[in-house]
Amino acid sequence: RRYRHLLALPEIVHCGSLIIDDIQDGSSVRRGGPTCHVTHGIPTAINAGTAAYFHAINIIEVLTPGLSAETRLEIYQLYFVAMRAGHCGQGLDLKGVDHMMEDVVESGHARKLEEAVLVTHRLKSGVPAGCLARMGAVLGGGSTEQSKRIGSYFESLGLAFQIIDDVLSLKGFQGKQKAVLGEDIIAGKITYPIAQAMRGDVGRDDDDGHHDGHHHH
Repeated sequence: RRYRHLLALPEIVHCGSLIIDDIQDGSSVRRGGPTCHVTHGIPTAINAGTAAYFHAINIIEVLTPGLSAETRLEIYQLYFVAMRAGHCGQGLDLKGVDHMMEDVVESGHARKLEEAVLVTHRLKSGVPAGCLARMGAVLGGGSTEQSKRIGSYFESLGLAFQIIDDVLSLKGFQGKQKAVLGEDIIAGKITYPIAQAMRGDVGRDDDDGHHDGHHHH
């Protein structure tokens, strides 16, 4: 209960990242309403988005005064690993993997395409989720091994979330989809479902020779 207020930290960081992400993607709708930059303009939205990253630290500094210097340092380190990874992942996402498509179409080997998308997702969502979970383990007095395991678990959840998000971008979710379905495809962005589709005959891609193409159409 002493640390319940820290649940606001990932929410604030996530909101900030969505504000910036919507500017970079040119999105007009977020959570059923106009995006921040559409309502308030791009300069204000950029400032609000980046301010959120620093306001989140304020929760640790001001609202959690009883932490030891060692614990505080460990949490700061995890926080900045999360932020670095998230920005690296976003950078890769903005670059995209469409430059790999010509080779994939010619060769039929799409495993590298799939791996590139997964690396982006892992950095953008997986590592930040894992780091935030490890903060909880540190505050809860968990061992190094416990911290590592819970971080790994939540990293996997972050990766899964991003893959699901790719799919929902194509098909929507219970009528609450974005303004335009298939926004990623329209923008020429290669997401995980596209990378999977490009694999075609999976057996050709498998280095170990296993053929698992039975579930592909």
